[in-house]
Amino acid sequence: MNAFLQPLELKASRGFLEDARRLPGPQAAGLRATVRRIAEQGIGYPSLRTRPIERNPDRRFRLLDIDEGYRIVAAVEGAQVFLLRAGRHDETERWGEQATLQPYEKRLAVDPVLLARERRRAAAPATAELFETPTSLAEIAASPEVSDLLTDCIDGVLAGWCDGTIEDWMIFLSPVQRRAVDRAVGGPARVTGGPGTGKTVVGLHRAAAFARDLEPGRRVLLTSFVRTIPDVLAGLFERLAPDLVDRCQFRSVHALAMEVLGEGHPRVDRDAAHKRFLHVLEAKPDRYRQLHVGARLSAEYLWEEVTRVIEGRGLTRRAEYLALQRHGRKRPLPTLIRGLIWDVYEDYRRACDAGDDPVIDWDRVLMLALDALRAQPPARRFAAIVVDEAQDISEVGIRFLLELLEDGNRGRIMLIGDAGQRIYPGGYRLADLGLEIRGRSFPLTVCYRSTDEIMRAVGALGQYVSTEEFGEDGVRGLAYSTVRSGPRPRLRAFASAEDERAWVVSQLDPDDATLDGTGILVLSNRLVEEWRARLEAAGIGSVPLGEYHGRPVPGVKVGTYHRAKGLEFTRLFLPGLDVGYPPCDRDDPDEMIEKGSLLYVAMSRARDELFLSYAGAPSMFLEALRPFVDDTPEGKGTA
Repeated sequence: MNAFLQPLELKASRGFLEDARRLPGPQAAGLRATVRRIAEQGIGYPSLRTRPIERNPDRRFRLLDIDEGYRIVAAVEGAQVFLLRAGRHDETERWGEQATLQPYEKRLAVDPVLLARERRRAAAPATAELFETPTSLAEIAASPEVSDLLTDCIDGVLAGWCDGTIEDWMIFLSPVQRRAVDRAVGGPARVTGGPGTGKTVVGLHRAAAFARDLEPGRRVLLTSFVRTIPDVLAGLFERLAPDLVDRCQFRSVHALAMEVLGEGHPRVDRDAAHKRFLHVLEAKPDRYRQLHVGARLSAEYLWEEVTRVIEGRGLTRRAEYLALQRHGRKRPLPTLIRGLIWDVYEDYRRACDAGDDPVIDWDRVLMLALDALRAQPPARRFAAIVVDEAQDISEVGIRFLLELLEDGNRGRIMLIGDAGQRIYPGGYRLADLGLEIRGRSFPLTVCYRSTDEIMRAVGALGQYVSTEEFGEDGVRGLAYSTVRSGPRPRLRAFASAEDERAWVVSQLDPDDATLDGTGILVLSNRLVEEWRARLEAAGIGSVPLGEYHGRPVPGVKVGTYHRAKGLEFTRLFLPGLDVGYPPCDRDDPDEMIEKGSLLYVAMSRARDELFLSYAGAPSMFLEALRPFVDDTPEGKGTA
C-alpha cells in the first residue's frame, strides 16, 4: 500500500466471486492481479482507468479495467470499496448501469435507524430523495444482516473461491466475523457460537493474521482434539493463505503430546487400557455392585469418570477428587461413591502399569506430556495457538498447550468452540487455568451455513435434550438468526433396514456434479465400511472422513458423527435413526446429553439439505423433530 493512500476496506460480493469463478484462465489471473493492485495502490491507479458509470444516477458505482476486454463494477465511497461484478466489457457495463444497493439495503431494514430512513423515503415525494442521506457503504459493511453477501477480499479468498466447491463456505468471512478476528490480537481470546456461525472461519483468519506478523523462525499452531480436524484446517488454510502455510503447524493435541514424550513411554492402546479397566471392575464384584446397582453407574460411565474427569482434570490426590466441582457432569456423586471410584482409578492405574506390557490411554498421554514439559520446558514455543473444537479438549490438554505457548496463559491463544456441541464428558472453567478473556470473548450469533429450516430442527433437538445445556431455543440461548432458507429436513420411515439403505443409494446420482458435497454419517467405523462397500457396488465413489482433509476431492464423504466435527456438507444423510438410538441408559442425564449432542452435531453439518431415516420404529429423539420436518406419506417406503 502506498504510504500516502488511505487504507481501503475491500469487500467482494458473492456475485463478484461467482463471476471470478467463470472467467477464462488468463482473465482470472488478470482479475487477481487487478484486485491486488487495488488493495496495494488504491482505485486511482492509472492502469485501472477508474471512472463513473455514466447512466447510473448513483455516482458511487464505478467501472475498472481488468484488460482491454474485461471490466469490474465496484461501488466506492471513501475507504469502502465493494467489488460487485466482473466480466466482458459490454455485459458488465450494462449491469452496472442498472445496479443499485437495494439488495443490501433491504437486509439492513431490520436496523431501527435505517428502517425509519427507508420509511421516510417511501412516504416522501421522489424529489425529496435528493435531500435524503443514502445508506452508506460503511453502514452496509458493518451490518451482520449482509454477512452472507459480502466478504473481506484479503489474500487467498479470491483464489480459494474459484475452486467452486463446498470448501468455499469454510473460508468466507463476514464483516461481523472480521471484527472478532481484528480484536483478538493480544492475550487469550475465545470465540463461541452455535453450529454454522463461522467459528472455524474466524480461527483460520486469525491464524493467518498471526502468521502474517511473525518474524522469521516463529510459528503459529492450529490444533484440535479430533485427529482429522488439523488436516482439514491445513487444507483450508492452504487455500486461504498459501503464502503463509510454512509459518504454521497443523497438529492434533495428542500428536503433539506424543512428540513431547518421544520414545520410552508405555504403549498407547486405548482398547487394551479399557479391557484392563473392565477387569478391575470384575475383580472386586462387591465394589462394582455398589457402583452399578446401588449408584446406577454403568461401566462406561465409570470409564469416562476415570479418564475424562480424573485424568482429564489432572487429579493426583483423592482429596482433590472428593472436593472437585465436576463441571459438565449432571449426575451428583456423594463422597462415599467418589471414594469407591477413586479406588477403582488407583487399581486401574496399577493394572495398566503392571507386567511386561504396560499400556496407557490417551488422557494419560496428555498428563505425562504435561509433566514432561514442566520438568524440561521446550526450547522453542509457539508465538500463537488457535484451538478448534476447544470444548472437547480436557483441562490437562489446554494446560499442555499453554506450556507450548509463548507467555503461557497470558499469550496469544484463541479457543474456539460451542459447549452445546461437546461430545466428550468432563469440563472445567477457563478461570481455573488463569485464562483472562474479559473483553476478548466473541459470541457469533448468525448462522451462515445451514438454512433456517435445518437450524429449526437442530434447535428442537437441543431443546429436547437439555434446555440447560442448549438454551431455551435449543442453540445455547444466543440471539441466534439465520440468513438462508431452503427445504425442510426430510424424515423417511421404512419397513426394513434394507429398504432404507436402498432408498439412500437411489438418491445418489454418480453423474451429479454436486455429489462431491454429499455426506453420509453413521455411528461406527464398521458402518462406515459397510456403507462404502454398498456405494461401490452401486458405482458411486466415496471418501472416508478419516482421509478427507478439507481439500476438494471427488466422491460421497462417509464417516462417523465424531469424525464429522468441523465439517459441512451440501446434502447430508443420517440413516439408522431407529428406536435403538440413543444407545445408552435413557435415565442417565449425562449419557442422554452426550448422545443427543452427537446427533445435534451431525444434523448441524448439513448446509442445504438434510435427510433423516429409520427402519421400523423411530428414535425417541425424532419425535421432537416432527413439527420441523417433512414426513409426508408419499415419501415413505422404497423409492
